[in-house]
Amino acid sequence: MKKIIYISFILIINYSLLIDNCFPQWVQQNSGTIFSLADIQFINQYTGWVCGANGTILKTTNAGLNWVVQITGVTETLYDIHAVDSEYVYCVGIFETILKTTNGGSNWIVIRSGVNPGKFFYGLSFINRTTGWICGSGQWTLRTTNGFATIDSSMIGVSYAWDIYFKDNLNGLVGGESGTFYKSTNGGINWNLIIVSNETSDFFEMSFIGDVGWLIGLQNRKVHRTINFGQTWDSISRVTPEPDNWNAVSIFFSSINTGWTCGGAAKVFKTTNGGYNWLQQVIPVFTAYSSVFFINDSIGWCAGNTGTILQTSSGGLIVPIQLTGHNLPIIYKIYHNYPNPFNPSTIIRFEIPQNSYVKLTVYNSLGEQISDLVNQRLNAGIYEVEFNAANLSSGIYFYTFFTEEYKETKKMILIK
Repeated sequence: MKKIIYISFILIINYSLLIDNCFPQWVQQNSGTIFSLADIQFINQYTGWVCGANGTILKTTNAGLNWVVQITGVTETLYDIHAVDSEYVYCVGIFETILKTTNGGSNWIVIRSGVNPGKFFYGLSFINRTTGWICGSGQWTLRTTNGFATIDSSMIGVSYAWDIYFKDNLNGLVGGESGTFYKSTNGGINWNLIIVSNETSDFFEMSFIGDVGWLIGLQNRKVHRTINFGQTWDSISRVTPEPDNWNAVSIFFSSINTGWTCGGAAKVFKTTNGGYNWLQQVIPVFTAYSSVFFINDSIGWCAGNTGTILQTSSGGLIVPIQLTGHNLPIIYKIYHNYPNPFNPSTIIRFEIPQNSYVKLTVYNSLGEQISDLVNQRLNAGIYEVEFNAANLSSGIYFYTFFTEEYKETKKMILIK
């Protein structure tokens, strides 16, 4: 027992040292809104949408460097957005709101809005441009096979169904309140109750890679895994132990081994072994997060309260700032990056003669901030840090080195 405690203590110390000498690879993007955001989804590394309060839908076509407000025609809170492709996108929200676009959001069609103040839509899933399902409050699900020209409904035995997912026109799943989970094998006409490890927490979101899927309990953060498309589930981990009381709202896996979860109290965690172990990530903004989405194991986004959007191109890894020399420098200095030109990564070296707060920021040719490579207090020394531009296009970029006593900007060239 003493040995276990000792090992745990060493791990805690080492992790604390790692945090102190690292910088987060999550970068805040400028959403242009203060409204809370509920769901984010991308169709590739450049094009995506996010929805939220006050009828907000934002779109980006450059990986989130710019977010453009789209006119929805509604003011209801929007909870879930689903992009079928670059043109067809659906969105649902409170008061039975259903929105649709057939041109990427240049125009949004209000299918239904403000119909019933007592019923909300929380989740939707589409398998093509015309066939999809909606879940919400009121013990029923909806289905359309013609893009909501007509809508069919079916009963389900749960008052609040939070998320719905269909892998084809027959097989679908619904996660709901108090650990309830249902499966359909006939396109949502009938739903059968599935027992998930005696769970009692709400299931806000599910994530699937083929027939392999994951659920996370909202209140207790327990992770469950299936290998047969939800027919049976195994409880495999808890993201943080009791009595930790933050809510796990979103879960997303980009591959069988790699996934993320996020929620209240600025919590973002990552797994690289299929959900069996989770490591908390360092993020730049303290707020509640409601949605995480990745297009591969490296490039992803996280959205939450007060219009907060974070982006990473390294999987949210904690990348070390390397102390390269023991001799103390006598002046502040920032070197030219090497190599330059580069593709896709380059090294930036700097020197600080005394303990200083250091900020190293990358900008594009328009003066827009791309990344904070360093944003912390460092001891005197010579440092190197890597800048990875895998998700950026060719062009000229600038990096500015700030301290309390010094500031300098240099140019670098990315050629792909």
